[in-house]
Amino acid sequence: MSKGKSKMVEETKDALDVVAGSTALLTVAAWVPPVAGIFSIAWFGIRIWESDTVRELTNRVKSD
Repeated sequence: MSKGKSKMVEETKDALDVVAGSTALLTVAAWVPPVAGIFSIAWFGIRIWESDTVRELTNRVKSD
């Protein structure tokens, strides 16, 4: 009888591992969009700052 109980415990552990893994994955999936948004805003800000128009407006010379 203890052998059957042990098997049930292992099956429960496996199920809980899947639930925990799914929760971790969904947490990361929810966390990635805000971080990606921050990096996108920073990237576009740098691109705009380095554009020829803004360089002319701020009297900066392009260093090629």
